Amino acid sequence: PRPTDTPEPTPTTNPYLYSSGTYLVNTEIQPGIYQGVAGYDFFDSCYWERLSSLSGNFDAIIANDNSVGNFYVELKETDYAFTVHCSIALLDSLPEPEALPTSLVPGMYIVGRDVQPGIYQGQAGADFIDSCYWERVSGVSGEFGDIIANDNNVGNYYIEIKETDFAINIQCPLEPIESIPMPEEFLTILEPGIYIVGRDIQAGTYKGQAGDDFLGSCYWERVSGVSGEFGDIIANDNAVGQYYIEVAPSDFALNVSCPVELVSD
Repeated sequence: PRPTDTPEPTPTTNPYLYSSGTYLVNTEIQPGIYQGVAGYDFFDSCYWERLSSLSGNFDAIIANDNSVGNFYVELKETDYAFTVHCSIALLDSLPEPEALPTSLVPGMYIVGRDVQPGIYQGQAGADFIDSCYWERVSGVSGEFGDIIANDNNVGNYYIEIKETDFAINIQCPLEPIESIPMPEEFLTILEPGIYIVGRDIQAGTYKGQAGDDFLGSCYWERVSGVSGEFGDIIANDNAVGQYYIEVAPSDFALNVSCPVELVSD
């Protein structure tokens, strides 16, 4: 399925529409940001690659992805060619959305064009296999250097999209925190995930049990925000055996990869 709020242009209405194929940059396709729409899982994704040559060698790939949902990719003047397995259109040739969505489905969203900055909440599975990958990016070239912050979150989690971000790329649905009712009671037994202090949990001492070595350890972190940046981390550890975490009232959230239980407040 395709999002209804991002109509795909047709060749009769948009001369900047390109169908599946390989195009030489600067001659057959101009540099710029392009928009496409794919399905919502890997099997319906759209593969693309920016190329430095047509050799077919792996090292000719500058950047690539199997994009899902609404997505963007920036072609640069220095690219030699671009291969895409679905239709794309030059972003400047498309109308801006009439309204910004509140519920986000998997895909990429340009901040200020497709999505408002703010804190969003999501739900993933309980382990890495069922985790949700996301990334905040400074551009849409697909290059590693564009990534501001990223994570594979499990359980309940939050992401702060900042005004200074160019875009957010998500693999799972998100809802703005303002649209989700506050829990009626604080949780005292926490499964893996992120919990906001004063919203989901109260400050206090939490107890957990991990394995006896690093492979069986449990990672946790107290954070001052949920941007996913290293600067948000107040304290963290890969705990082994029996362990405790003291969550302060001034903490913004607690991120745990193993179950913990409140033992004192």
